[in-house]
Amino acid sequence: MGVYECTHTPIPTATRKHASYTCEVQRLHQMIPTVLPKLVVEPGSAVLPKLVVEPGSANLEREKPTKSRHERKEITMRVAIVGGGYGGVYLSKALEARNVDVVLVERNERFFHKIGGGRAFIESGFEEKVFLEFDELLQRRDSCVLIGEARALNVNTKTLSVWCGREADEKRDINFDAIVFAMGVRHTFGQLPDEGLMLDDLLATCKREQDRLAMVDVIVVVGGGALGIETSSQIADTYKDKTVHLLHSRGALMSGAGSKELGDLVKTKLEALGVNVHLGCGRIEKEDVQRQYPGSLVLMATGCRMSDSSRSLLDPRWINDETSEIRVGPSLRVENAPDFVYAIGDIAATGDYKQARWAHRHAEVVAANICGGNKIYQPLRSNPWFIRPLSYILCWWVRARVDSTLVIALKLGLHEHVMEFGGILFSDYFTRRKMEKDTGIAHVRKSALSLPPN
Repeated sequence: MGVYECTHTPIPTATRKHASYTCEVQRLHQMIPTVLPKLVVEPGSAVLPKLVVEPGSANLEREKPTKSRHERKEITMRVAIVGGGYGGVYLSKALEARNVDVVLVERNERFFHKIGGGRAFIESGFEEKVFLEFDELLQRRDSCVLIGEARALNVNTKTLSVWCGREADEKRDINFDAIVFAMGVRHTFGQLPDEGLMLDDLLATCKREQDRLAMVDVIVVVGGGALGIETSSQIADTYKDKTVHLLHSRGALMSGAGSKELGDLVKTKLEALGVNVHLGCGRIEKEDVQRQYPGSLVLMATGCRMSDSSRSLLDPRWINDETSEIRVGPSLRVENAPDFVYAIGDIAATGDYKQARWAHRHAEVVAANICGGNKIYQPLRSNPWFIRPLSYILCWWVRARVDSTLVIALKLGLHEHVMEFGGILFSDYFTRRKMEKDTGIAHVRKSALSLPPN
């Protein structure tokens, strides 16, 4: 290394301050007999910038330039997030934007786009689209996605124990300043096993469900909520030669959310797809359905619950056993836990209707509070004021004006959609043009995982 390189901008000789830089550079040339590191001098700098010294070069040290008071303060903090679903990835991005290091713990090798998960269990080939890579999610040097299962937590030492590897035989202890639970909840059809899986196992799980559907002639879906409606419609539209029944306990579909007009519209569209809709069936067990429809495949779509693995990780005092949720306060801190413990998404008792769309709002509240804020989360309880006037201007978008504050978007079959938002039940003209045809895969790639659409 016989070449010494010194790169700097031209220095006006008439400027006494800049001339001092020239003198110091010349002095350094004389002082270092071995290697002078590359030097960049910017006009207007207050001090000589830090020297970058290669290993083995002269032992020179110089203080870093004083930070400008306008620069954003660096926060030295590490946050552990358990669960790499919608809540986990949105929170990871929100924290990194605030200069916080993140360790995102996810037991499956790929992100599972759960909104399209039901279709991946039905339509051959669609499973290839719903498992997305985490590769470009995190940008900070000390952030990482850790593929493994969180099995032990010590809040006194702020340590999370994670078992990694295909056989889950490698233990790693993660130290954190704050921890957030974002594991989601389990339902029935379209749900991955309660264990960590590599990509080949994830694809094989979907294939097994597809094969199970292909082998029977009659399929009965129990539950007239969003999951049951989408599942029955997609099966009927994919396997047109099969008989599909949908059983619901109450007298209207989507009875737990949405308007009567929404339920009536969904029923009409399901019947047009060939689904036999049975309302007012009361609470019915799987064994009863199997006796009523012998030889059929019965798929239960009747609610959500916390997984056994999540329950084993958490302190029992944090769990509401009646609702199978984590108790949280308005700041989304976990009740009866230290103030650095949070929960977001479907597993948190926020008062929201269980939808992935709220994960982004939860993430923003928690990210702000972890960084010293005092934000409060409030479920959406009213409609934006401009929606109703807008509905009269864009009247061809509107099927009906309804009494509802919920946001509901359903994918019916392979091509139909239904949407209710802001007290408006939208028309087919709107949904066929504005709703995402790929169940939102491209949107999640871009907004959540920072990946370009295919």
